Amino acid sequence: QTCALPICSESGLHRFTPRKVSPVPDIDSTWSTETTPDGSAWIATNDGLVQITASGRRRYREEAGLPSRFVRALSTDTHGTLWVGTDRGAARRVGDHFEPVATGNSAISRLLSLAADSRGNLWLCDRRQGAFVWSNGTLTAIQPPREASGGDANFVYVDRRDRVWIGYAGAIVVVTEPSGAQTVHRLGDSVGGVLTAVHEDAKGAIWIGGTRGLGRIRGNQVDVVSSQNGLPGYGVFAITQDMSGDLWLGVSSAILRLTESD
Repeated sequence: QTCALPICSESGLHRFTPRKVSPVPDIDSTWSTETTPDGSAWIATNDGLVQITASGRRRYREEAGLPSRFVRALSTDTHGTLWVGTDRGAARRVGDHFEPVATGNSAISRLLSLAADSRGNLWLCDRRQGAFVWSNGTLTAIQPPREASGGDANFVYVDRRDRVWIGYAGAIVVVTEPSGAQTVHRLGDSVGGVLTAVHEDAKGAIWIGGTRGLGRIRGNQVDVVSSQNGLPGYGVFAITQDMSGDLWLGVSSAILRLTESD
C-alpha cells in the first residue's frame, strides 16, 4: 500500500505519491499539518483550521473559539490534545470547539510554533516577542542564551522524552531536561542563520532544518549536511519520516528522500 505525503504550500495542500503531486481541492494556503488520536488530520490555513476525517471535512474559524482564522502552527500533546497557534494567540481543542489560551496583556500574537509537555506547560514561539512558557495560567518569557545572535527564537519543540528544544537565530539550540538541566548545541554557519524546521525521528535523533542546510543531534553529537555535501536548494523547510523509516525533506527546489543507508 502506497501512502501519500501531505505537502503544505502557499498555493494550498497537495498529496505527494511516488509518481505525482496532486492538489487537494478547496484548501487555501497551508502552513502545517497534524494528526490526533481520533484519526483526524488537521490542516492550518490562512482561512481557518480544516479537520479531515473519514466522513468528510470541517473548517473551524473564530465562531468555533479560535482567536483568529489565520492558523500557522499545530501540535498534539501526549494526552492527545490539539493545540493551535494563530496570528492572535493560541487555543486548545475541547470537544468540538476551541478554548483560547489566556495570556493576559501580553503582546504575543504571531506564533511560529508551539508545543505542550506532559506536565501541562505550553511552550510558545512568537515571531516578534521570542519564546515563552504558559504554566498554571501565567505566561513567562524565556531568557535567550548569551550565545544566541540577537536572541530571536525560531522554534519550540517537545520530544518524546519530554525535553524542551528552543532554536535561536545563529543556529543555537537549547535543550532543557525535565529536571531543568540545560545543554546548548551550536549547529554552525553551514545550517544557516535562521532555523526553519525540527523533527524527532523514530530512533530519537533530532533533525533541524535551516536556511542553508540540515543538522542532526544524537546525544552530544552534532552532524551537518549542507550544499557543500550536495544538498540542493538554499534551505530545509520541512522534515518528516514515513513508516519505512525514510526521512523526507522539503527544500527550496525539491522534495528529497533520505534513507537510513544515506
